[in-house]
Amino acid sequence: MQFSKGLRGIVTLLLALPCVAALALETEPVRVGTAHEALFALDMDGARGLAVGTNATIFESADAGVEWSRHSVPGTSLALLGVDQRGNHAVAVGQMGAIAVRGADGWQSVSSPTEERLMAVGVNADGLAVAAGAFGALLRSTDGGRNWNMVAIEWPALDSDQQGIEPHLYDVRVTDAGVVLVAGEYGVVLRSDNGGEDWAVVHRGDASMFAIEIWDDGRGYAVGQNGVILHTRDLGVTWERQETNTKTNLFAVQSWTDGTVVVAGMREWLTSNDDGGHWVSHREGDIGTYWYTDVAAAGDTGTLLAVGQAGQVVRVATE
Repeated sequence: MQFSKGLRGIVTLLLALPCVAALALETEPVRVGTAHEALFALDMDGARGLAVGTNATIFESADAGVEWSRHSVPGTSLALLGVDQRGNHAVAVGQMGAIAVRGADGWQSVSSPTEERLMAVGVNADGLAVAAGAFGALLRSTDGGRNWNMVAIEWPALDSDQQGIEPHLYDVRVTDAGVVLVAGEYGVVLRSDNGGEDWAVVHRGDASMFAIEIWDDGRGYAVGQNGVILHTRDLGVTWERQETNTKTNLFAVQSWTDGTVVVAGMREWLTSNDDGGHWVSHREGDIGTYWYTDVAAAGDTGTLLAVGQAGQVVRVATE
């Protein structure tokens, strides 16, 4: 949720969901950057937070997003577009195939097997990592992102007019059990159940999918172009489309075990408190003014964080 230019205060949005109880969100600014800054990706692992953006900038938080410290990757100014962390592993990826990992001495660049733009990365506690990007670029690491190999995918005919097309890939999730899900162009959802050694296209469609989320119990969402939301209950094997009545491009999704779901889009947000059975659209105030590209839950605090335009970090308290 975005905040007011003038008041810079807390905006309370009362969301009356049809046939279900009301959901309230309270938003407030945590960090404000400059007009030339942008933060593109956010990850929370308990109270530890990472946000990445322009000029190889990395922000870190150790207190569930209350305070953020700025870091950089030596030797590069390339924008970082994706970040993930789990256990002792933290990886960021970006333009021109840039990859950085966090070690004992801070963040360092590592060798990349591609110069394609990398949009997203996922890593699990065992150090299995997968990065994805432009023109079907897919990379795999088994040592927390320090060494990478390209993954070859035999793409089916995704477009009747273009055979052998290699879609842009926009988001990645890697579970601790080694299930990997990748979302991308042409409604593509890729799935591997053996740590990225073998892959299957489990969904395709007309709209690009920009973000994906999965839980260990099998629940998950994928969101994307033209207001498309997909829902899975079997760890991404099958996907069902949910009705949203919006054509907004949707960039990020966060859900909770109680059925609450928040989806961030281009100047429009969607919320549900019944696992997507009903959706409510919001363009009130700053939601209709700013754009945000990623959201993440801050530990067990009941708080949602969002990052995006002008290097902003916004805290969203859910009730």
